[in-house]
Amino acid sequence: KGSRSEVREMARKIADAQAAEKPKLEAIARESGHAAMQPDPKMLEHSMKDMQALRAARGAEVARVFLIHMIDHHQQASAWPRPPCP
Repeated sequence: KGSRSEVREMARKIADAQAAEKPKLEAIARESGHAAMQPDPKMLEHSMKDMQALRAARGAEVARVFLIHMIDHHQQASAWPRPPCP
């Protein structure tokens, strides 16, 4: 939907990679007894607002909104506490 081809390509690659990772993560969650995990309501609300902004954007604004969302998403993810791996 956006006007920048490199942003569209990046979004497609991210979506493809995450779609491939989701079943693997779900299997690990089931195997480790965490299958009933639910998303954090605050994070879910934040994501929904981001998606609404992305759907409302047009033209070059799509790339700007997408990039702002992805930068924020990665900054939040890198700030999460990391428990030691078994």
